Amino acid sequence: MFALGDSPWQDDSERTWGLSATGADQSDFTGFGIKLAVLDTGIDIAHPDFASRAITHASFVPGETVDDVQGHGTHCAGTAAGGPPQAVNVPRYGVAPTAEIFVAKVLNNRGAGRELDIIAGIEWALDNGCDIISMSLGRATGPQEPFDPLYEDIAAEALEAGCLIIAAAGNDSDRRYRYVAPVSSPANAPSIMAVAAIEADGGVAPYSNGGVGTGRIDVAAPGSGVLSSVPRPQLYRTLSGTSMACPH
Repeated sequence: MFALGDSPWQDDSERTWGLSATGADQSDFTGFGIKLAVLDTGIDIAHPDFASRAITHASFVPGETVDDVQGHGTHCAGTAAGGPPQAVNVPRYGVAPTAEIFVAKVLNNRGAGRELDIIAGIEWALDNGCDIISMSLGRATGPQEPFDPLYEDIAAEALEAGCLIIAAAGNDSDRRYRYVAPVSSPANAPSIMAVAAIEADGGVAPYSNGGVGTGRIDVAAPGSGVLSSVPRPQLYRTLSGTSMACPH
């Protein structure tokens, strides 16, 4: 066991701390044969770590292509299934680097989105037979606000089809002042896995939403100081949030 503050995990030359914490770096499973959908701001398909990958993609944002201008989607797709890195001195950062990637652009170039576009992206992923749908998106909810039945219905449908939908729990808390915000929507839907964020010392990230009110946390994953891919020319960047925990 370790005490908080001991930082049992850290990036090194071989892997990011997130891969060490999840054990992905030691697993025999690399995502081969798994269809993984990332619903976000799109992806930089020509990024050197994705250019040789077969990526099925579609944009559900009117007037915008799947190209990721904002950067959030490329980062999340990278954590879920990016790499191996083509640049020198960049550690492995993708949990499932041989998964088959499906990208649905459901958030626009400013990072905002409409629920009808998100639902359309989920339906598209299900039509493509995806096994996992990762959604690092959401909106804040009130403590007693019920889940959205629209998301619950399609998430239950997904489970029946053998597909698990995973969503970020949200970043509305400030645990330094003992304020814990409820789980965001759609992560608060019972049939969607809500992912909270931890830091490299194993503690809950101060911004990470919690199981107060009607929602609940299902699992926590590395979310703070996460290195992953971003659009060219920068290629890599470290970000923090439950958005980074979700694809882990």
